[in-house]
Order: sequence, then structure tokens, then C-alpha cells
Amino acid sequence: MPGSACWTWLSAPSAPPAWGVASTQATWPGPEEKVANTVDEPWELLAAALAELPAGSWTNYGELAVLIGSGSRAVGARMAEVPVPNAHRVLQVDGSVAEGISWLEEGRTDAPWQMLASEGVTFDERGRADPAQRLTAEQLSELIGNGDPNDTAEVGATSAEHS
Repeated sequence: MPGSACWTWLSAPSAPPAWGVASTQATWPGPEEKVANTVDEPWELLAAALAELPAGSWTNYGELAVLIGSGSRAVGARMAEVPVPNAHRVLQVDGSVAEGISWLEEGRTDAPWQMLASEGVTFDERGRADPAQRLTAEQLSELIGNGDPNDTAEVGATSAEHS
């Protein structure tokens, strides 16, 4: 297949002979073309949900992960590299702005919490956004008319587990 990757791996190549573990080799032919073309679908869903996230509200990485069927770290990593709408409205599970967060736009110096506060999000004395203003994966899914986010998430996962 043109353009397909091929990965080769060895299992237990350095195992001592006393273990009786033989080195085995397997070859994975790489993703099928139809799979490779759907890679961006979860990220498109993420961008659609964030575009609909209204001013005066916020969500967290875990809720977005439930929505797209991913993990919160993957969501954070993606958002750190690829511009998405309303990224400043995504906070940590406790409602705080993640340390080291920065705007992707050069020259921008305002803090995300300042922008959120100007939009109506209230913060406590510890810098945590009001939990009553947080939107869950289910609410985000309703905003974009996507149905139940748990249908595409990991089996048995709930938004609380990913928060």
C-alpha cells in the first residue's frame, strides 16, 4: 500500500536465556488509508464544542476528553500546539488556570483568568473558577447537538473519572 508505514518490534530481546523467553518479531503494516483520513475527527469535535462554549462559562480538559473519547493530557497537548476557539475557557479540574499556560498569539500578555473575569466568570480567593459556571461533557455535547458523549468515550467512563 503506497504511503503506509511499517513498524517492527521485538519482544523481550534482552531477556536472560534462563527465563526461556525467545525473541519474537511481529510486523504491523500501519494504518489503513480510511483510518488515516479520520484522525482529525475528534479534534474537529473539540473545536466545535469550544466554539460554542459561551462567555461566562468554562470547562476542563477532562470534560473535553470525555466528549471526544480521549484523555485529558492528549486534549491539553493538542491545545498547546493547535489554535482552538475559546481555549482560555478550558481550565484544570479544580477551576484554576494551568501553570505555564500561554497564548498562542504572539505578543499577548493578558492572563486567561483576566479574560474569563471580564466575560463574567467569578473566581474565589485561591484563583479557582466558580464550579456552577462549569459545563460538563454532556452539556457541551448538547450545545453542538451531538447526543451522549459517553457513546464515543471509553467503555464505562464518566465525566467525573476524566475531570
